[in-house]
Amino acid sequence: MIRISLADDHKLIREGIRAMLESGGEFKIISESSNGRELIDCLELAENHPDMVVADISMPVMDGIQAVREISQKWPQIPCVALSLHDDFKNIFQMIDAGAKAYLLKDCSKDLMVATLKEVMEKGACYSSFVVEKLLEHQKNTKETAVKKMYDNLSDREKEYIRLSCTEYSNKEIADKMNVSPRTVDGYRDSVFLKSGAESRVGVVLFAIEIGLYVPGNWKIPGM
Repeated sequence: MIRISLADDHKLIREGIRAMLESGGEFKIISESSNGRELIDCLELAENHPDMVVADISMPVMDGIQAVREISQKWPQIPCVALSLHDDFKNIFQMIDAGAKAYLLKDCSKDLMVATLKEVMEKGACYSSFVVEKLLEHQKNTKETAVKKMYDNLSDREKEYIRLSCTEYSNKEIADKMNVSPRTVDGYRDSVFLKSGAESRVGVVLFAIEIGLYVPGNWKIPGM
């Protein structure tokens, strides 16, 4: 039997979770808390710690994120599972970063909750497809934002230099195409090196591909 300490500021929700989990005979709620501070105090006074903690995020006095972080530091052997109404990246990330081994939404099915708690006990963690998708979506959005920032940080002449660098033109030919002196082209090169971190013309091409400025065989401006 898996022994659980449950923390949620709504008594009805605690009672519902208790009834749901204990009905199958595989789980036992050994303590209930209405906030994170009560949960920590309960664990500090307990002679026998629970096998697992299930904690809400939004609670008064001390929220679930703070509580899980403290539990993970003081009692790392106790896995914590987040239970929340919030499905946004910020709360998911903060709870996992604090040490939560799983993240469940309050409208999840009984089967999913039971399976998740069992897997946490057996394998140490269980991150559902929902959580993974949220993390990947954020990663994608972050990269797109970084790409746009890098693109916007380039001047029109630097973009033109990058485009021409992705061809077989020599530096002199690039200067001719841009109607500037080779020394001016060297200035564009040095500026692009600085902004991109590239150290060679090949590096400039790789940078152009990374930010979507150049697709081999196809000149491309993001968003157009």
